[in-house]
Amino acid sequence: MTTCAWVISALYVSGVALHWHSIALIEAHERGAINEHSRFWRIYRVVTTAIWPLMGVVSIWLQVRDWTGGGARGGVHRPRQAMLRELLSDDRFEWRSLRTLARATGTEPEECRRLLIEIGARGSTGEGEESWGLLSRHPITER
Repeated sequence: MTTCAWVISALYVSGVALHWHSIALIEAHERGAINEHSRFWRIYRVVTTAIWPLMGVVSIWLQVRDWTGGGARGGVHRPRQAMLRELLSDDRFEWRSLRTLARATGTEPEECRRLLIEIGARGSTGEGEESWGLLSRHPITER
């Protein structure tokens, strides 16, 4: 689990806790246990008008940052992309199997395909096991 996912989970749990606390405050206010000028009621208004929206914005920002590769996920994939480039640049091999590339980088095949496309690789059009090579070494030619 990435750092971003941990933070989002913590924000969610905090939001749930604040929600239940605010329900208790509203019920206490309705019973007359808390008047509108009490300290607790002011805290409740600050939480609902400032902290909850801020938690939502931070959560969305972290998700977008992680999704676009700027967060922890992007930091993990840069070395994987370099490893893929090195594996595909090896002159001893014309093409490399997806199974080998995924195993070497510690990714699932679908994630490995995404990384391969990002580094400028393409799949082989030949029959048999799915193989990949760099476009610079294997340009697509029109026939």
